[in-house]
Amino acid sequence: IVPTDAARRKEYAQIIHSSGHHLLEVVNSILDVSKIDAGSFDIVTEPFSLPPLLDQCCDMIGLKATQAQVEIVRDYPRAMDEIVADKRACKQIVINLMSNAVKFTPAGGRVTLSARPEGNNFVMSVSDTGIGIAAKDLGHIGDPFFQAHNSTTRPYEGTGLGLSLVRGLVGLHGGAISVESVVGQGTTVTISLPAHCTTAHGGSRLAKIETFARRGGAPSLEPAHQEPVKKIA
Repeated sequence: IVPTDAARRKEYAQIIHSSGHHLLEVVNSILDVSKIDAGSFDIVTEPFSLPPLLDQCCDMIGLKATQAQVEIVRDYPRAMDEIVADKRACKQIVINLMSNAVKFTPAGGRVTLSARPEGNNFVMSVSDTGIGIAAKDLGHIGDPFFQAHNSTTRPYEGTGLGLSLVRGLVGLHGGAISVESVVGQGTTVTISLPAHCTTAHGGSRLAKIETFARRGGAPSLEPAHQEPVKKIA
């Protein structure tokens, strides 16, 4: 149904345009994974304000979330110091994480995008109230083409490249990733990027991932196999 209100039509047209542009970027992301793997991907850094980029990501994912009856929550200050990073890469990181979160969150659930400065870094996290990730699968998070629900009858579509791309792009910035999940309750993926990334990290560098599987509401965390780094809280 096409809205009759002019302002709403303009808003929808802008979101459709952004989504169409993102479709092209998805194709480019497939090429990017290959370049990162080959060590031939270079990031191009520039100073930019993070909140407008996060808003754009929420707007683009908003249509998909509405169809899935999943609420998008924006949890970040309107004013933050500029980050020096690759803007397209940062957008791809957030879009991929939010898209995954919406995909694995049932109707009535919630996906929260948070961001804040922390020392010399910017920390972003995407939390969902979805199905969670089993401990046996956490060690493979970020592997190309890996999907936790991988079978010919799996209910979730996708290539399994999203988190692999995120891992590569975060690594090129010299950042780190933390994943915490509770089966049946949800997952939180936290990204830490240097506030001033002025030089691309050459070579086939992948971000280290620290993963934790938590059973129910128990406070203790059981680490899964991955390359451990200091946990980002």
